[in-house]
Amino acid sequence: MKVKPCLLLLTALLLAVIPARAETKAKPDDNRPALHVSVVESVSAPGNAYTDFDRFDLGLQRVAAQRNWPVRISAERLAGNTPDYPTELRVTLQRVRREPIEDYIFRAWVTLVIDGKKQDFGIVTYHYSARLNQNPDDTYQDVFRGGAAAIADKIEPVLFPELKAKK
Repeated sequence: MKVKPCLLLLTALLLAVIPARAETKAKPDDNRPALHVSVVESVSAPGNAYTDFDRFDLGLQRVAAQRNWPVRISAERLAGNTPDYPTELRVTLQRVRREPIEDYIFRAWVTLVIDGKKQDFGIVTYHYSARLNQNPDDTYQDVFRGGAAAIADKIEPVLFPELKAKK
């Protein structure tokens, strides 16, 4: 079987164009100020590659994007070497409680530190009723997204009063 020269030329041309198009779609740098979120999660959680921290981080990122927060979220697990930030949201996650008939309860203790002044929002809860035969990963993602939205409802008037004025 002979390879036609025009087919070879077309393949070479496509291979040259594909990487060039991928480079042009690079995301611009996010220059917004960061909202530092320190997350404390349960040490006794069963092993899984996708942790409660990951689910909460994704949920909070999504809520912040939907609400057009003028900051980017910088989430990290709370550790001994975490520096003090001028503005920091600290979220202590409790394990998601599963009730009979597929009800899930998200609970987290939330504090906000702005320039050394601590505001304690207490325990924030969110109840989620799963759909029949819903994928467990989707269920937990929905639980953590709802929990992130409940936390956002508490902290948004303090952090971003201008957003409420626009509504």
